Order: sequence, then C-alpha cells, then structure tokens
Amino acid sequence: SKSGVRHLGNEEGSEEAQRRKSTKKTEKSLKKEEGEHPVSKKAKRTKEEIEEARQLKIKKKEEEEQNRWRWWEEEKYEDGVKWKFLEHNGPYFPPEYQPLPDNVNFFYNGEKVKLSLAAEEVAVFFAQMLDHEYTTKMVFRENFFKDWRKEMTPKERSLIKDLEMCDFREIHAMHKARVEARKSMSKEEKQALKEANQKIVDQYGYCLLDHHKERIGNFKIEPPGLFRGRGEHPKQGMLKKRIQPEDVIINCDK
Repeated sequence: SKSGVRHLGNEEGSEEAQRRKSTKKTEKSLKKEEGEHPVSKKAKRTKEEIEEARQLKIKKKEEEEQNRWRWWEEEKYEDGVKWKFLEHNGPYFPPEYQPLPDNVNFFYNGEKVKLSLAAEEVAVFFAQMLDHEYTTKMVFRENFFKDWRKEMTPKERSLIKDLEMCDFREIHAMHKARVEARKSMSKEEKQALKEANQKIVDQYGYCLLDHHKERIGNFKIEPPGLFRGRGEHPKQGMLKKRIQPEDVIINCDK
C-alpha cells in the first residue's frame, strides 16, 4: 500500500541520518586529533626581513629604469632613418634532420624501403601526424604525396607511386615514444633543457640597436614541416621546405 511504502522510506531515511551523524562525529574526532599535533609551518619572516626584501625589490626596479633606453628623448633622425647602428647574430636555424635509427623502418607494399635523407625527412613529417584528422583529408594527402615525390630520388619515384601502399606505422610509434619521453623528463633534465634554450636566447635573442641592447621579438626560423592551414585550405599538406642560410638576407649595419 502507499502508506507501507511511505513508512519504509521513513525507516530508510532515519538510518541514513544516523549514518551521517556517526560519520560527522568521526570526522570531528579526527580533526581534533590532528589539531593536537599541528603540521609544522615555515617560520614567519620578521618585519626587518620583509622590509629588506621590499627595499631590494625597489632598488632592482630603479636600476632597470635607469638602464632603460629612452629613445624618445634622443635626437630624431631625418625621415626614413630608423637607426644608424644595428648588430646581431642573425636568425637561429632549426637543428639538422637526424636519420631514423636502424630499428625503425618505412614499408611500401609490405616491403622494407630505405629512403634517401630528403625523402625520409618528409615521410617523418607525415608519420608524426597519423593520429590527426588532417592525414585523412583527400586534399592534404594529394598535396603531400605530390610534394613528397619531388624530394625522392628517381629510383624512389619509380617504386613509390601510391600513398595507400605506404606504411609509416613504425615511424609514428617512434614519434609517440619520444613525445612520452619528453613528458616524463626528470626535474634535472628539464632544467638542463631550460638552460640550453636560455643560451640560445642569450646568443641570438638580443641585438645592439644604436649601441643599446634590445630584445629581438622572433629570431627563430620556422622548422620544415607540412602546411596545415585553417578549414579546407587548398594548400594543406604541401611541404614547407627547410630554410637554408643562403635563403636569408640580413639587415644590419656595414
């Protein structure tokens, strides 16, 4: 009956209420015990230490302000002249391509194929994107295969004629393993990598503009890869070639 169901619900509700009360009591007792043995905290800084740190911060800010180049206060050049002295180390080129290890192979029609370095590098670009939807798009695949064949030797072109028969799985697995290795780097390894990157910034990331040291916004040349584009871009999948030193014109003083 309806009354029977309602009665049963009340009984279950009272049991639940008792259970909650006992849980709260247990939590309170645990908190009380923890309160008797408080976790040791860092010693608070004295007023003198706080004031000393504040003064040091102010002094550092003042020094930075003094060293700041007030270019707007110097004499203006004639129209069209923006600087008279510019010195820098040029752009930073991405590292050279490293060949695949002997245990990682590319296969065509089930057969192992040793590619030339230029063709192998472009194959790696495609293999790295295997788990991305780009590699499933017809335009992307057609543009990639067309540009990839341009990087092949005549012998490779005569052999590799169909992208569907290409097997990049071992190269893709190697790429995934390297990504996971970077994620699981130790604190020391991350610090060493950070220091190495900072050395690059120190060498290439600054210039002397009218004898004042200035930060360069972007000094790194984009590494080679496959163009992605946005939406259904007609050039997606095309090869962005490696920039060589002879492709670069540097703007600096005589």
